[in-house]
Amino acid sequence: MLVLQKRFWVILLVVCVSGVNRAGACLWVSGTMLDGKYSSHLSGFNADDAGLFEAYKTEPKVRFKDALAGAAEDGNDAEYHAVQQVVDGNYQQAISGLLKIEKDEGKKLYSVASNLGTAYELNGDLENAREWIAEGISRNEDSHHGSEWVHLYILDFKCGVIKEKFSELMSKNSEGEYVIDIYGKTYEQGDVYMGLMYQLNERLVFVKKDSPVVADLLLSLSKIEAKRSGLEAAVKVLALAEKYGDEGQVEKLVKTRNEYEILIVNVPAWEKMNPLNSTDGKMGVAIVLFFVGILVVIYFLVSVLRGVLKKSRMGGN
Repeated sequence: MLVLQKRFWVILLVVCVSGVNRAGACLWVSGTMLDGKYSSHLSGFNADDAGLFEAYKTEPKVRFKDALAGAAEDGNDAEYHAVQQVVDGNYQQAISGLLKIEKDEGKKLYSVASNLGTAYELNGDLENAREWIAEGISRNEDSHHGSEWVHLYILDFKCGVIKEKFSELMSKNSEGEYVIDIYGKTYEQGDVYMGLMYQLNERLVFVKKDSPVVADLLLSLSKIEAKRSGLEAAVKVLALAEKYGDEGQVEKLVKTRNEYEILIVNVPAWEKMNPLNSTDGKMGVAIVLFFVGILVVIYFLVSVLRGVLKKSRMGGN
């Protein structure tokens, strides 16, 4: 949500970025899948790894302390002070400062447009927020790891431009993965997951409760978590969503979470210890073959060593 232009590059004022940058990493995870079976498989980072729950617990002043200190040292005083006002909750002062930069600089800075959108949204002016976030995307659509389309969706939904909830826009492709068709593009599951994770990491720092939109975004994230990482990860996200939802949402969220927890509890203990449990069986077979290969190599080396020792003894005689 917040960025600050620093000379020739943009510093993101969200420390969660270090976690989100691990999106491409492959991690070995184990968990209960939607079919009730236990699986060990390769996956990317999940909500825990990306610091989503930490973002919920952290206040803006704490979250941005180090980043703001670094920005101040860089000498970009005007934009630094404007962003500081956002963090301090002085949104109107931040808007005035950013508009002055936009007028005086004579150049179209992405960071100014993005920060204006955030300040306007936090100040309750959704129309201007929508306008400036859209302007920011037009200036640099790749910023925030290309996730600002999710921010724009949130504002479009709040303004009534889009009627469907995020979870309703998600559909499954021929491979069973979640995709979204919006703004003239098709976002694949990885893009949707990254967009949700990145935007929620920022939003949860400022929004702590009573936000049906956030609840629905977390519900959407939990659906992908259930497929990628397992129901154990999805349950945590659903529990967080319950803190934001309205009465109707919370009832459905609790029902889904309970269904997942029943599937988790009903997994036999022996399944969790079975190395052949993987999403397609191939990974488990690969693990077994790997260890068999190690044993064969060890047996071969021991045999060679025994032969050498035997010859040595015979030569000594």
